[in-house]
Amino acid sequence: MRRANTMLLRTLPALAVLVSSHSGAQVPGNQARYVVAPVRIDRDLDLTGSLADTAWNSAPTIQCPFEIFPGENIPAKRRTRVKVLYNSRYLYFGFACEDSDAAAIRAHLTDRDNIFQDDFVFVAIDPFRNNQRAYEFVTNPYGVQGDLMRTGNNEDASWDAVWYSKGAVSDTGYTVEIAIPFQSLHFPSAEIQDWSVMILRIYPRESRYQMSWTSFDRNDPCSICQGGTVKGLQGLQSTAAFEVLPYIMGFQSGSLNDAGNPSSGFVNGKVGGRAGAGLRYSPNPSTSLEAVANPDFSQVESDAAQISVNTTFAIFYPEKRPFFMNGADLFTTPMADFYSRMINNPLGAAKFITKTHGLTLAYLAAEDRNSPFIIPGEEGSRFQESSLRSFSNVLRAKYEFGTESYVGAIGTGRNFSDAHNYTAGLDWNLYFGQNYSFLGQALFTGTREVNDTSLFSDTTFYGTTGRTKRLDGEEFSGAGLYTQFRRDARNYSFRVSYQDLPSTFQAQDGFITANDLKTVDAAHDYAWYPMGSVVETADLFMEGVLHFNHDDVRKER
Repeated sequence: MRRANTMLLRTLPALAVLVSSHSGAQVPGNQARYVVAPVRIDRDLDLTGSLADTAWNSAPTIQCPFEIFPGENIPAKRRTRVKVLYNSRYLYFGFACEDSDAAAIRAHLTDRDNIFQDDFVFVAIDPFRNNQRAYEFVTNPYGVQGDLMRTGNNEDASWDAVWYSKGAVSDTGYTVEIAIPFQSLHFPSAEIQDWSVMILRIYPRESRYQMSWTSFDRNDPCSICQGGTVKGLQGLQSTAAFEVLPYIMGFQSGSLNDAGNPSSGFVNGKVGGRAGAGLRYSPNPSTSLEAVANPDFSQVESDAAQISVNTTFAIFYPEKRPFFMNGADLFTTPMADFYSRMINNPLGAAKFITKTHGLTLAYLAAEDRNSPFIIPGEEGSRFQESSLRSFSNVLRAKYEFGTESYVGAIGTGRNFSDAHNYTAGLDWNLYFGQNYSFLGQALFTGTREVNDTSLFSDTTFYGTTGRTKRLDGEEFSGAGLYTQFRRDARNYSFRVSYQDLPSTFQAQDGFITANDLKTVDAAHDYAWYPMGSVVETADLFMEGVLHFNHDDVRKER
């Protein structure tokens, strides 16, 4: 089972990864203690990276006085001032990061989301203030961006938003300006809003120092809870947003009459064309409707190269297509029973998302022209392309309560002309006793295979069921379970997980690469912080795994 990207969890090792059980009505201490009321301005700022716009003079200023790693809430090594402004369209942050040795600043002109070894500043925003989900915006001294979606203990770097940043380096440090459009965020429909915000500066020198606006309790594993509050935002742009992005293009190809004879003459083929459009409508900040018809994703960043030779299991590629990325965290479950890359070449797709208080509803439908398959197995899996058409439906409901606790339901359906795959399941994440959590998912699947052995003709059986892996129109079903109980704390942490997937378990709209397994995984970790000149942190870690198939044959110990 694939875990979500943990880039900033590695960057912020002092922050634990799970959330404590504050009640839904209680405001965590830091959010009540650290408060800034930004000044509202009546125009857009001119971003230069140097805080030169005179409007910054009216902004309230806060600082990042705490070193939260490697020190534990000790005075920060360098002074960092942060200014906050807003207007009806943008929330602005201005950073002034002092450095007595400006030549040591680490900054590169590089790709988006590739700046996490540089100096950088970090803002995480939780508009619903329920400590469930946060938008993370990161900028290095040159204004190069990184953005992630934090959901519970997971961070997804494939999430990209439209926002603006500029940076400037000087002899005394560097300055950064950030403008975040409200249209890039989901937030409550209220006239006056208070948002939870984490503000950090990362200062990599002889150690990777992390300096924060607020103090951090390492024994409280809720990192979002330990931010402060941006208070009193009002008059935000919440009118209905309507976007239409059409395209039309023409193309022509040609070739030599004889590829081996350069003088054989060049022949042009027929002129072709293609047209399509995307549409987005948001009647309010917590509801959106999107649709695409014959979409063109040619502008999307290409996948990073991965070595596929002699790989045992199907390779995971992150989603980068904008239509599927918006709201992708809502469709994420512990067993990954929805993976949007399985909708490969859509003729058309539509998506609806709405959030009211703790309840979120999301629905996605798509017709795919080239539907791929992942054929899972006990020892490995195969990714198989096809030219078959399919229609996929995904319905998701999620109710959030307390601090990062939730219960959810998901159903998927993938229909071919003579085949189908359906899944239905419940998932949950329950936090209690400050440091403990219990998460899991139960998922039921039913499959009628495509009857086309030319696509996949492997006659290997699924376990001892008598059903083959080849696509020969067989019908089968399966019920899978994943559970995990864990403790996350400053010093002693542990986890115990159990996974059970029968040999006929398939989720064709998801990323399920193995079945016929029963696995128990237990791990213990003890951490301490000597804070010496050589060793800053130390961990003693132990893990044990037992892996059986459904014939009780031990596969791993």
